[in-house]
Amino acid sequence: MLSWFKGTEKDPARREMIEKGLGNVKYLVHTIESLLMVARQEKHRIVLNKTDIDILALTEQAKQELAFLYPEKTKRVRVVNQLPEKCVVHADAMYIENVIRNFLENALKYSDNDVEVTVTLAVKGERLVVSVKDTGWGIPRNCLKRLFTQFYQVPRDADRERKGYGIGLAQARYIIQEHRGEIRVTSEENQGSTFSFTLPILA
Repeated sequence: MLSWFKGTEKDPARREMIEKGLGNVKYLVHTIESLLMVARQEKHRIVLNKTDIDILALTEQAKQELAFLYPEKTKRVRVVNQLPEKCVVHADAMYIENVIRNFLENALKYSDNDVEVTVTLAVKGERLVVSVKDTGWGIPRNCLKRLFTQFYQVPRDADRERKGYGIGLAQARYIIQEHRGEIRVTSEENQGSTFSFTLPILA
């Protein structure tokens, strides 16, 4: 319905409001999907709807959607596309976009306003590599081992506390593992973090 209103609305200000509404609805769906995935992953595997996907387009889409939540910070997100022409990645577009969005949102959420975020898309050997590097608050070394555990949240000082469910990274790891990929993180407190994942180019 919101998409229909957007298509018929001519006033720019109202179109922007409708666009924000669409972004918030998609974010809600993403959150519900995350909760359901975490709840059921111990019982059965997810069903992947694999198609040939455009990783660059998914990244730009995730960035655009987050602009409604972090309008100033997303201006500091740079996408570096090092993919060869006609690069084919066979994966589930919805789930992979969820992972990219999670990495991006964490970079924007756990940082100051002057954060710099670089998303790099590349191919190494026969694997796609997507990395999100930020200059944010970073993660204490003693927290890294628990980072992908369900419901775990990194302890923060009161002025750096952010609302969350502690399920995004657990979900991301599960998705990437189901795609026969790997997920990694390097981080240093007050220096920033780099989250990355790999996927087979053809799988």
